[in-house]
Amino acid sequence: MKAAIVTYLATEDYIPGVLALANSISIHVPGSEFIILIAENAASLKCKKIFQQRDIKFRVVSEVVNPYILPKEIDRYKHTYTKFRVFEMYDYEKVIYLDADMIVCNDISDLFNKPHLSAVNAGGLKIQEWVDLNSGLMVIEPNESLFEDILKHIPLICSKDGGDQGFFQSYFKNWSTTPRLRLDHGYNVPFGMLQTYVEEFGFRFKYKNGVLNTNISIVHFWGIPKPWHTRPGIEDSDDPTDVQVLRLWWDMLLSPGSSLLS
Repeated sequence: MKAAIVTYLATEDYIPGVLALANSISIHVPGSEFIILIAENAASLKCKKIFQQRDIKFRVVSEVVNPYILPKEIDRYKHTYTKFRVFEMYDYEKVIYLDADMIVCNDISDLFNKPHLSAVNAGGLKIQEWVDLNSGLMVIEPNESLFEDILKHIPLICSKDGGDQGFFQSYFKNWSTTPRLRLDHGYNVPFGMLQTYVEEFGFRFKYKNGVLNTNISIVHFWGIPKPWHTRPGIEDSDDPTDVQVLRLWWDMLLSPGSSLLS
């Protein structure tokens, strides 16, 4: 089976996120193929050179326009419809899609065996009534007829949140009632809820002296600010979990290595 892990770069601001994600994949899923879909508006010579120098594969893709006028506070969703082009990667049988503000903390190669549209629900463990999919991580089997149908429905379906996730939640309307598609929450742990996951739901996360010990597969830095906007200070033995994971993100960006494995 030809398969890959894929992310999407909407704007140059997310380049640090993509680099940290790429390094985390190389550590925890060695040998896997990693590809960046780069939106045309982000595909500057500088951007492409950064990835070429690191031997990271990328494809420049034309924009899929979000037809809705968005309020200023969610203008960041303006380019997210171009993410739909992951369904257009017909030369792959299966793709693990990850948002560029994620880092991988354990081997996730088992996701290649999960069914099409496997994902974690959007609310996380804390908000049980949110049962629709979180589009930050999706297992996808690219398909031409599906992609063309998604494009056809863009003007017909109003996104719930103004972005790709709200569209998918309406388009894949049976997802929430299909239990086999729901992944364990450890595959998409929100950074802002990490401490709660550790204290209340049996997850484990510790990152000290360059050694990672966790049963979490992926941490998702959704929302604002992003980790590349906030750098932690000198390590302290009493650092809370959120500071530990920020330090891990920066170490993934700057100096990845086998010492991260415990």
